[in-house]
Amino acid sequence: MAELEISINNFTNAPEKDFRALIGPLEEKMGMRIHCNVVDWGDAWTEMMKIVLYKHGPVLSQVGSTWMGSLESTEGVRPFSSAEISRIGSASNFHKGAWQTVISESGSQIIGVPWFLDAYMLYYRKDLLEQAGVDESTAFSSLENLDETVKKLHAAGSPIPFALPTRRSSRASLHHIANWVWSYGGDFISEDGQTLLLSEAKTRQGMKAYFSLHRYLPSTAQDLNDAECYSTFLQGQAAITLRNSGMLYAIKDNAEFAPYRDKFGVAAMPGINFVGGSNLVLWKHIPPQMERHAISLIEYLASPEVQFAHLARSAALPAHVDALERVRKETEFAPIVDAILKGRSFRKFRLWGLVEDKLSVAIGNIWDALYSKEDPNIETEIANVLDPLEHRLQLTISNI
Repeated sequence: MAELEISINNFTNAPEKDFRALIGPLEEKMGMRIHCNVVDWGDAWTEMMKIVLYKHGPVLSQVGSTWMGSLESTEGVRPFSSAEISRIGSASNFHKGAWQTVISESGSQIIGVPWFLDAYMLYYRKDLLEQAGVDESTAFSSLENLDETVKKLHAAGSPIPFALPTRRSSRASLHHIANWVWSYGGDFISEDGQTLLLSEAKTRQGMKAYFSLHRYLPSTAQDLNDAECYSTFLQGQAAITLRNSGMLYAIKDNAEFAPYRDKFGVAAMPGINFVGGSNLVLWKHIPPQMERHAISLIEYLASPEVQFAHLARSAALPAHVDALERVRKETEFAPIVDAILKGRSFRKFRLWGLVEDKLSVAIGNIWDALYSKEDPNIETEIANVLDPLEHRLQLTISNI
């Protein structure tokens, strides 16, 4: 029996088992064994660079959508033909922001297929909001109301009013701050990918609003990493946290959270949401005789029926708009669907991976600076970190 080697990332507690359950019917139909390599997200980029360099290994891979620009620059990804895209689906079939990430820099080719979306939702404790005198119906209706809600929770003595990852190098922090930046009319990079916009007035306004939350985060809520934000909410210590859809499943299954299970709520983030996710790509070293099988697998995984079924095992929100509509009508994720449809991703360009890495560290540095001073000037601390970083990154962008 022929074998198709692919790689996926650890998007569930048992990724290979869950993926095998998803593709079982197709393996039987194709008469082919699909060999699945599971890669930790922290190792995924290194593993992909090995595939590009050695032209060996998986012929199809799951790729984080924000990595597509940098990955395209390696010239290791095989574009899809127009006939293949006609089979799999095109722009009208997928979330607009997700589809933008699979268009080549020239605009003439499709270099991936959207698989699923990753978006953030607000998880909160209804009882703690009530104790703080917060009206749940308006608590998260705007970024200004969110700020006021966290302020009231802090005043009411909540040990962790808002569990946010503020420890250095958390990519989640960049995904979070994007919501504030875009909602205030700012951005990170110009449309042509040539000019950083980190010092633009509207960008800085959004950042200031985000970092202003430091006023309401006591020592117990400072220096948390992403995993600690997750655990403090499940342990009943945090009043609010910002997580992706997977947490909804964790809340249902986690024994620690049992006493609070009937006291939590879910709300969409106000403003313009960051929408990330994963795409499926083919590598150029794929043997010609394997191409039709790989295309059949991608067609299967990208179909609305399979994407909706995938949600039940992974809480991964589908990128296909028909499946996303089913999510709105048939699941508890309905509150987030409208926000996702209005959301966007980072602008795709070849050096975004570098910018993303540097900004993730910079955001942590700004949090550190704010926490280290008794009465910090937020605008000054942002400028102290971002102005020199923007200068260095702009030199790099201008020289390619």
